[in-house]
Amino acid sequence: MSSRRFLLLLAAAVLAMVGAFWMSAQRHLVRASLAGDLILPALKPALNEISRIKLQRADGLVVNLVREPAGWSVEERHYPADPGRVRKLLLDLAALAVVEEKTHDPRNYPQLGVEDLSTPNASGIRLELSAAQPLASLIVGKPSGTKAVFVRQPGAEASFLAAPQIVLDVAPSAWLDRTLLDVKPDRVRDVSITLPAAAPYTVSRSAPGDAEFTLASMPEGRTLMSPSEPSAAASALAGLTIDDVQPAAAEVPDAGPKASPEPKYRAVVRSFDGLVVELAGRKAGASDYVRVSARFDPSLRASGASSLRPSEAVEDEARAIEARAAQREFQLAAFRFEGIFRPLDSMLTPLPAQKSPFNASVRPAPR
Repeated sequence: MSSRRFLLLLAAAVLAMVGAFWMSAQRHLVRASLAGDLILPALKPALNEISRIKLQRADGLVVNLVREPAGWSVEERHYPADPGRVRKLLLDLAALAVVEEKTHDPRNYPQLGVEDLSTPNASGIRLELSAAQPLASLIVGKPSGTKAVFVRQPGAEASFLAAPQIVLDVAPSAWLDRTLLDVKPDRVRDVSITLPAAAPYTVSRSAPGDAEFTLASMPEGRTLMSPSEPSAAASALAGLTIDDVQPAAAEVPDAGPKASPEPKYRAVVRSFDGLVVELAGRKAGASDYVRVSARFDPSLRASGASSLRPSEAVEDEARAIEARAAQREFQLAAFRFEGIFRPLDSMLTPLPAQKSPFNASVRPAPR
């Protein structure tokens, strides 16, 4: 090889190396310039105009959160959504910013979970935000650590690592306002429980200041395991939360005078300020459900008790419970259901063991 040809090849190699270094530097500069940029820059000024949030998974599961005059609701359940969780999602999306740019190659999207939902086995969740018209959309992929997540806008090539971390769930039950009732124990006057195949019972107290509840009728030969056992019934509706909600199951029609009534779980909680809450429970396989109703009974109001809530406030509370619970039944966690419909026997000391009618010390007569 001539020295001239060698020098030309050497110069070409040097130029190629310089070009590659320059391109790499440019890509680094582009990526660095993107750091801190908002993923959805149009979202923040339009936060108060958003009327629908749609979350969709590749397997077809969808949840729609809709802004209504009374607040956000879960469309698939026709029930109020958790306003705090919806607000946090919107604020996090408005603040979502680039940490660094990631792959542009669709073949690498599955590693980040940002492939299109039409892709087989796509693992991400597509989020769509609408106001009067579609506002923004985003594919939210796999988390990275505890503070970031991989994202890509549909139709765009670039994917990003972004923060804060967005946590999505397409199960409608995950977005429900879970608080159903919050009747504090100090308001409760008495609780009556009816159970299938078990003795009904009532626990009560005479005045709001009484520390403990008493059992109205003690079974013969039994005693309470502790004086505080009946008081647990008064706490069952404090901060009562639900797992899910559905339209109320239809009542089973009476098939005639010989038909056996369906066993029912029933609880009636009456307060000193006049609130009456009734719960009708049922079991369906491994799931537990209750229907709820409420009313105001002024005859229950304790005279001379200055700590009672005003009658108007209690009437409003009863109406609000009725409006939320009408034609619905609520799925409860098993421990909450059992806490409401607690058998009387669980509060009492065990029955003494029965003695055998035969004297074990008597030996059989010889043959």
